[in-house]
Amino acid sequence: MRNQVILNGRFTTQRLTGVQRYAFEITRRLPSSAIRVVSPRPVAAEYKSLENVTIVDQFGKFAHKSGLGHLWEQFALPRWVSKEDLLWSPCGSGPLAIKNQVVTIHDIANLEHPEWFNSWFAKWYSFLVPRLVNKVKKVIVVSAFTKTRLAEITGISSEKISVIHNGIDERFVPKSRDEIDNTRKFLGIPNPNYMLSLSSLEPRKNLHRLLEAWIKYPMMCGWSSRAGRGSLRFLRIYLLVICRRGFTLLVMYPMNTYRPCILEL
Repeated sequence: MRNQVILNGRFTTQRLTGVQRYAFEITRRLPSSAIRVVSPRPVAAEYKSLENVTIVDQFGKFAHKSGLGHLWEQFALPRWVSKEDLLWSPCGSGPLAIKNQVVTIHDIANLEHPEWFNSWFAKWYSFLVPRLVNKVKKVIVVSAFTKTRLAEITGISSEKISVIHNGIDERFVPKSRDEIDNTRKFLGIPNPNYMLSLSSLEPRKNLHRLLEAWIKYPMMCGWSSRAGRGSLRFLRIYLLVICRRGFTLLVMYPMNTYRPCILEL
């Protein structure tokens, strides 16, 4: 069968985290008739629910056994993509040999701050990304900021870049007041005036700047209701930082004090 959409399935062998989550959630919503997923080896346990992984490249097991997934992506994956096919690479990298390709770039931290990454990783992406985005047919980014910076750094035409924001899973819906209050009590958050930060513990997440700003401005103007009457007043804001280090929940309190709360998820 020709004139197909082929999906770069290298992510299906990796830990299910940020960009892999993006690829997984979109892929699982696409019917098998709409797309063919090419994976370098049998998929990891987290991706077993995917029903449209139609090709498992046996050559891939040799590359991944040696930790050379990029080698498979550059030289083995193109074997499965005909000239009439369209390849979608959803996780920020793709084969330079394929022009008829759409690639999703999630951020360009590896180009702007290579010191934040493993030196080999930074050098490889500094080589790959500018060449890839200029080679492929279309580039998808998840924010207008990334579009602007990508165009400035790589010289790619902004007309070639489309901003498509990340979606929201159906699990993320407003909860009842009782559910919110019970969760807040469980985490030890003393009142509903709090901010939430969810990220990994990496320099590119800019957590130090978040903490600096919160320490400097621990109060905000808000609406307070007492005895049935409302008024504007300054409220003390609590900061809840959720970081992935064994999924530790760290509840930060004003005045530079904190109380860690460990929750196994």
